Amino acid sequence: MSWKKKVLRFFGTNEVQVKWKWQRLQERLRAPKDDAAPVKPKNIYRHCTACRTLVSDDERTCPSCGEALPSLAAVKLNKFLTSVLPDEQPTTKLLLALLFGLYVAMTLDAFQATGSENLFGALLHPPIDVMWRWGAHIRGEFEPWRLVMSNFIHFGILHLGFNAYALRLAGPMVERAYGSALAFVLFVVTGVGAMAASNLIGPFGIVAGASGALMGWIGLAGVAGHREGTSYGYAIRNLMIRWTAFVMVFGLIASMTGFMAVDNYAHAGGLLFGAAFGAVLPIQRGGRWGTTTTRRLVALGVVAALAVIGFGVYGMVRTRHDDQAFTDCVSNLKAKKFEQAIPACERALEGNKDFAGAYHNLAQAYLNASRGDDAVKVCKAAVARLGRAEIEKVSVLCTRLSE
Repeated sequence: MSWKKKVLRFFGTNEVQVKWKWQRLQERLRAPKDDAAPVKPKNIYRHCTACRTLVSDDERTCPSCGEALPSLAAVKLNKFLTSVLPDEQPTTKLLLALLFGLYVAMTLDAFQATGSENLFGALLHPPIDVMWRWGAHIRGEFEPWRLVMSNFIHFGILHLGFNAYALRLAGPMVERAYGSALAFVLFVVTGVGAMAASNLIGPFGIVAGASGALMGWIGLAGVAGHREGTSYGYAIRNLMIRWTAFVMVFGLIASMTGFMAVDNYAHAGGLLFGAAFGAVLPIQRGGRWGTTTTRRLVALGVVAALAVIGFGVYGMVRTRHDDQAFTDCVSNLKAKKFEQAIPACERALEGNKDFAGAYHNLAQAYLNASRGDDAVKVCKAAVARLGRAEIEKVSVLCTRLSE
């Protein structure tokens, strides 16, 4: 079996399905567009999404159950998503692809930073500075965007492999109970909640990984199985309980012996968030939501989750830009190119106004470029924002200029 077939099989698909999806998408894009307004045929029918009764396309509410029918735009959007997304467990498969894609990108970044001689080390454990650039967070240093991005990056291939296995285990069960769209929302919500709990109560250390969100999914699947009340549901519940026990006991042993760093705080936080949501959220019946209101709330949740991820990506890109500005600032100062250093040092200070070194660098660039008044203003601003005691620890230059 070729490596392509193995990868596609891992994500629950094959070459025929991929080619078929691609052909359908191309046919839709290449379909001729008539400038004239299409004439709507008479007697078009569709199914009510709540009770599955066949109703006329002109109806706005179902005559059988009284539920509001989705708009034609919503129906078309659903058909489009169905044509491009995997047929089964789309959220699980898309998350797997996202996690592996980010791991490859991060490994290439580490390879570029460390060189070819450290390729094996970059695969097993990327450098801390690379993890930091991609969104890992340090407990006690609260940066909201890192609570998002840290759920999607991993400390090496073994870390990713374990979480990918857990994702394949719990994902289909969560999607079966809550639907693919709500499963995606809950992954983001429980992941951010788990990272926030770790940040607030955990000891100092750098944290990343999807395990907090996955523990949230395990809690969701277990509670949903119990609420279902069937033999199959109880089997899911018991499996999730066994997995929870294994993860927590393994984490405690690893932490006490010190042979592996495990974020037990994120695991516990994600599990509690997942179980709590599982106890109150509605469960799908027959693979669909019963009311239009529920479907609309889930759609809003998806939009909000995408916005949260967008916020995380924006924070990561901006931080990388600020880090590059700081690097350019220091490089130009060392090369005594003070006029060129000023714009970079200004960008570095704008990106992090709580870093005393950024004020010192900009003041040094101003002073050596014969802009003494600007250097004094920068140092006085540093004292006003950070306090004289903090500036005295870092910058003799600003201590003197601000007197």
